[in-house]
Formats: sequence, C-alpha cells, structure tokens
Amino acid sequence: MNTEQGYYFLTSDASPDQLEKTGASWEIFNAITYSNAHVLLLADTCHAGDITGNSDWQARAKADPNQFSQEANLHNVLVFASSSGADVSQEDDSWGHGAFTKALIDGLNGGAADNKGMVYIDTLRRYVITTVQKLTKKRQRPMIPRFTGSGEFFELVLAK
Repeated sequence: MNTEQGYYFLTSDASPDQLEKTGASWEIFNAITYSNAHVLLLADTCHAGDITGNSDWQARAKADPNQFSQEANLHNVLVFASSSGADVSQEDDSWGHGAFTKALIDGLNGGAADNKGMVYIDTLRRYVITTVQKLTKKRQRPMIPRFTGSGEFFELVLAK
C-alpha cells in the first residue's frame, strides 16, 4: 500500500522499487468490479482493509456502512480482507501461513460447514472472522462485511 501509488498485489518475485512493472495495480481489479463478472477477492496482506481505497463505489459505501451491502450486491463483488487498514496480518510458523489463510483453509475443509456439510459465503465469513480473532487474540480483525444479497452468487456452495 502506498498512498501515492495505490494498492499493488505483489508476488514473491516482485520488486517494491518497480511496482508498476512487477506488481498488479488495484486498478486492474477495480475495472473487474464494473464488469458483469462475479468477483470473490481474498486478500491476505497487512492493511488489507485498505485494499479498496481507490474504488469509488466502496468509498461511497464506507461513508454509510449500511450502504456497503447494497453497493457490493450491485457490483457482484465480495472482498474478504485479512485485516483492517490499521492492522498487521499475523503469521505463525506452526500455521504454515497467516491466520487468515489458515482460517480460510480450515473453513473450506469443513470448519465452516453447515449441518449438511456445505460451506456457503456467509458461513465461511463468520468462521473466518471468529477463527482469526481467536488465533490472534483479537490483534487482527478481518474486514468481511455481511452481505445481504440473494441469487446464485450469494448462495454459492464453496465446498462440501
């Protein structure tokens, strides 16, 4: 995250000195949100809650938190951010990765399943938030808004 250059996704071989050449600008992903595609973005980075800072529709939604669900439904976008904009994402060698990724994997492997063994967007959302806060003793707060949408995207079975 850079206030002058915006948010960039960096792979292991990216160079912070050459973001435009070696990273993927948020603007690429922002363009997708205005397409007809359904987008589920999972971001496990420090300050991930700021990932959508350049997105006009999410900036408007931040001004009115009740509007976030409506805006997300309108654009068919779900963002699971590992931490708030002020938080550092926590890692532990025993997990093999960050708390957020651990919670996602565990949730998809059955931890977030309902009584029929299905993992839906909302059950995964609740599981990830609870698990990350437990693993990190509330030092990390995933930013995953509750979506009130309907239709195939919101009823999508992620795992069973």
